[in-house]
Amino acid sequence: MTLQQITASDIAGWDSLQDIANSFEKRGVKPRPKLGDDNELVVQLDDDEFIVIVNAGPGETATDFKPENRSRHTNLVATNDFETFTFITRVRSWEGQQHGRIKHQKISFSKEQFTRDSGEKNTILQKLNSIEYGSSAAIYDTLYDTQQVVKEFYEQFEKLRTDLIQEVTGIPDDRGDAKQRYVQVILDRMIFLYFIQEKRLLDRNPNYLHEQPNEVVDEGSDHYEEFYEPLFFEYLAEDKQNPDFGSLPYLNGGLFARNPVEEEFQDAKLGGPAEKTNELFDDILDFLSDWNWNVDERLDIVDPKNLSPAILGHIFEQTVNQKEMGAYYTPEEITGFMARRTIHPYLLDQLNEAVDADYDEIDNVFGFPVPEADSSAGAVADGGTITQQVPTENVQTSHVETLYHDILKEAHILDPAVGSGAFLLAAQEVLMDLYIQCIEYFQRLEAEGQGWELESRSREELESIEGGHGGESLYAKRSIILDNLYGVDIDEGAVEICKLRLWLSMVADIEDEPGEVEPLPNIDFNIRQGNSLIGFTDLIETVNEEGDTSLTNYGIGEETPVSEYYEDVIHAQRKHKRANSSKEATNARRQAESLITSYSQNLDNKVLDEFHNAGAEITLDQVQEFHPFHWILEFALVYDQGGFDLIIGNPPWDQLRASRDDYFVKFDEQFRSRMPSNKDEMQKQLLEDEEIAEGWEEYQEQIEKQMRYFTDGSEYILQKPVIDGRKDPNENNLAALFFERLFDLVSDEGYVAQVLPGVIFSGSFSKDLRMKLLNDAEIQSLVGFENHGIFSDLHRQYQFAVLTFKNQGESEQIKGIFDQHDVSVLRHFDKKAVEIPREVLTQYSLKARIFPNITHPEEVGILESIVSHPPLGEKIDNKWNVTPHRELDRSRASDRFVEEENEGDYPVYGGANIHQFQHDNTFDSSLDSPSLWSVDEDQPDLSAKYRVRERAYNGGTPKKDIYEAFGGPKTSKSQKEFVNDLLQKHRGQDLCMDDLLPDFTEYRIIYRDIARPTDERTMISTVLPKGLVCVHTLQTFSPYEVNPEQDDLSEYPLRSIYERAYDDKELFVITGLLNSIPFDYLMRTKVDSHIVRFKLEESQVPRLTEGDNWFHYISDRAARLNCYGEKFEEMRERLGGIDPAKEESERRRLQAEIDAASFHAYGLDREEMQFVLDDFHRVSNPRIMTEAYIDRVTEKYTRLGDVGPME
Repeated sequence: MTLQQITASDIAGWDSLQDIANSFEKRGVKPRPKLGDDNELVVQLDDDEFIVIVNAGPGETATDFKPENRSRHTNLVATNDFETFTFITRVRSWEGQQHGRIKHQKISFSKEQFTRDSGEKNTILQKLNSIEYGSSAAIYDTLYDTQQVVKEFYEQFEKLRTDLIQEVTGIPDDRGDAKQRYVQVILDRMIFLYFIQEKRLLDRNPNYLHEQPNEVVDEGSDHYEEFYEPLFFEYLAEDKQNPDFGSLPYLNGGLFARNPVEEEFQDAKLGGPAEKTNELFDDILDFLSDWNWNVDERLDIVDPKNLSPAILGHIFEQTVNQKEMGAYYTPEEITGFMARRTIHPYLLDQLNEAVDADYDEIDNVFGFPVPEADSSAGAVADGGTITQQVPTENVQTSHVETLYHDILKEAHILDPAVGSGAFLLAAQEVLMDLYIQCIEYFQRLEAEGQGWELESRSREELESIEGGHGGESLYAKRSIILDNLYGVDIDEGAVEICKLRLWLSMVADIEDEPGEVEPLPNIDFNIRQGNSLIGFTDLIETVNEEGDTSLTNYGIGEETPVSEYYEDVIHAQRKHKRANSSKEATNARRQAESLITSYSQNLDNKVLDEFHNAGAEITLDQVQEFHPFHWILEFALVYDQGGFDLIIGNPPWDQLRASRDDYFVKFDEQFRSRMPSNKDEMQKQLLEDEEIAEGWEEYQEQIEKQMRYFTDGSEYILQKPVIDGRKDPNENNLAALFFERLFDLVSDEGYVAQVLPGVIFSGSFSKDLRMKLLNDAEIQSLVGFENHGIFSDLHRQYQFAVLTFKNQGESEQIKGIFDQHDVSVLRHFDKKAVEIPREVLTQYSLKARIFPNITHPEEVGILESIVSHPPLGEKIDNKWNVTPHRELDRSRASDRFVEEENEGDYPVYGGANIHQFQHDNTFDSSLDSPSLWSVDEDQPDLSAKYRVRERAYNGGTPKKDIYEAFGGPKTSKSQKEFVNDLLQKHRGQDLCMDDLLPDFTEYRIIYRDIARPTDERTMISTVLPKGLVCVHTLQTFSPYEVNPEQDDLSEYPLRSIYERAYDDKELFVITGLLNSIPFDYLMRTKVDSHIVRFKLEESQVPRLTEGDNWFHYISDRAARLNCYGEKFEEMRERLGGIDPAKEESERRRLQAEIDAASFHAYGLDREEMQFVLDDFHRVSNPRIMTEAYIDRVTEKYTRLGDVGPME
């Protein structure tokens, strides 16, 4: 049926369940009247998905109808009077997960909204009309989408933040970075207070922040100095009360302790005079009061003005990412997938080893049965619990206790480029499900009178929860934030925002009674500022036999505990974490920071040595400006407990480079947000200041030195792979540097999940990283994406991948899939992923070890067959061999060309002059005629042929071959000296230009350099007649090899040293195979815009020679296609007087037979052949690849299979 739109008038007329159902029928959603109760009507959304439309009774609300049925995730609840309607959906569990908390989403709208002209009406209609039969994803992806809220709040928030930065006093104007930090800290506190105000925690007054300052401060006095400053630092940070301020919670935590920027600039404040300060704080309150503040994280309310901690997290992510190089907000589908795909297997590995079990799913530990596909009902939360539980007799209690106490609570999770903390929040979600599942299992045992089964430590845990404030959820969250989650970022603002997000995540669980609030955790040593890429990660790198951090490594073993050297740091960090007052926490923080600074001096000196060894002239002060981060010291408490078990994150994808945004923002707080042209103008204006200009030059020099450290230093050894005999260094791609760093940071048997740019898996510079991954890790999953809007600020064709691996063993095969456009694949990864064997990963690209973009299981078998053949560039005795090279660069040899045919003696060919098996436009008028010509070698200064000879001679042909053949490398002579001495001895004459035999003296194979995977055919090759030369848009396979013998050295000119690289028959079998569909299928997976030489040489081709199956069949047909016209008369005779194919129909038949035979030569079966043909890119108005042609290839393949291999 044709789908129709639900309209505003439809909704205005909803007066019964049937009216609502009729509207949904317009979207193809059908009623199922027999499935609902009296006040319900069920409609079917998909094969296994239903929406229950409910009419609530008098006094009932939507939250009274939270769906619990496994196949009925969504209820649409109408109020009793059919005036307000609410969708409420149970959030889907990932991949069938049964343990963990039950959550819901909600969105409401009213008839009244649809009787007036408003943007809200249009938004709701757009969401409703995204629903249609067969698209259950619309419920989750569109109905509850919050992008509009995020965008609107972010735009207003950024304007407010930028305006406030201009009003900061007490901080010098050349410290714009400090002003930004100060404003961010103030806004962080005010946002947090607005959330707890919603919880009635500020003197039980929902308008406390608006009313209380006027109660406390006399008219005209300074609200900050007399209200906010004591509120922050005395009454919230310390356990003090003041009747004038009302009943307040004791929050502790770094958020309400003085920030380092406030300690550095003690007079900093918003505004100068009291009147201005008060006005600015009123602006903040006016902005915040315009939004609805939702604190129930288990009921995610979607509303145009609704803010939850999660939505605010998205906004903060944008605030951070607009400042960082190549950092992008990562969708929750990706962060959630990565968190589960690392945390779950790590915990299972540890648990199975600890208790000698073989659990393969976390659900198994808690006794959940495998859910049946047709089951419509599942276990639900009961008795006030927020997780599902199964009968306790199905669970091994000691295993749950081991999981909880010894593994879960001891796991250390790191994001080394933490940004605003999106990945740590995703990890927290996964951990919370596990913490609560364990705690509620323990509680259930106690409730059922079986508490005696529990170990004393479990009973003590329950007593701690019961004796605390906030219940098991807050207890678990606080434990996770304190003991499990860690992050580092080079941006101080990101560090503050990350800490705020972690604190905000606790708001929902804070008790509503101010006096019963659990203090916020002290996490200054969980989330740290520093440069993750510079500094030491291992104790053995840093400590000598005297126990100090000098420049040698003697006297320490792999098992030496960190506490032996950094006990004082560990003690101070532990004291800070467990501090019970802001004053105690501040003192402990200062002590730990002082010790870290002291120890870092020696470590920084060692980093300085590494910079010097890399060739960078730099001072210690300059090194310290890079903020070296010494992991073993900064996270001494973690390393003392074994280091980091899991690493998840999304490192910057940009290249390290001098950024004017990072520099000029110090002098112009608005610089980042200016338009490009305005930035140019402001930069020019700022550089008129001599001091700023000198600083800009120095900043750029410092970046260059940092780049030298990464490129030429010893710390990063996987960034300079050798490709085709040459180094191909990483040009300071930050993602590649972070990727190598991960192997130093994660513990043995730990797990890693990263979002990485596609170039990590397809770029030549990242070859050694891929081999490290294959040889020293077990890849668990690899999903390649083409962006298509997943990251809103990236081009839709940008490629990236989600990788998870275990830091142990090697990868015999991987589960992966590529070229995905939608993150929904992550929900069904195990069903959609393809098993890719190691052989395919390593053989597909022998030189660069690029990973193939596999999207279908059939491709694995195809590639296995293809890579079983030798690479085109591999030298094999007694077989034909080819060496691709460029003859002339058009721009560099421009003085050798003329544009008039009558001024030249021969044409100069380019890519537009050829096509498959065609060396001119005899059969295809769309091919260009040659546009360049040149003269013969009797005019050497004008001749392209002479230039070809000259380049080859200067490039070492045949000098190098003679030198190597007769023992030159064993002597102390240069190549030139050795060869000339040898030839003087045998013929009395030095090597000269006449000794070179140019390629243009023989028929040879050429191919187009410019090629795209979206072209009709990617590989375009033909045989070129004698006497012609090519510019760089055509590459050539030399027809000669140099194999000098002793007797050849007496010749003048040298000719016997030259042998054919391929004979006449081989010349055409090579051309046929290069132009074949199977080879094209392989090449188009490696090509972007040009055929890179090493990618061609590593690509596999059946090395068919005389006597091999299909050799004559392919060679004969390719020769008949190529050997037309006068210029091929000699070759036709050499081949026995063959008859060239001139009719269009015959040429198509011969090429189809070559394609069909090539499938057989590669060993591809019928299904694989059909897959390649079906998958082949189609273009409009094809030259060759019409549907009729493809059908003919299929027919020929079948016939050739029947009649045999054509020996």
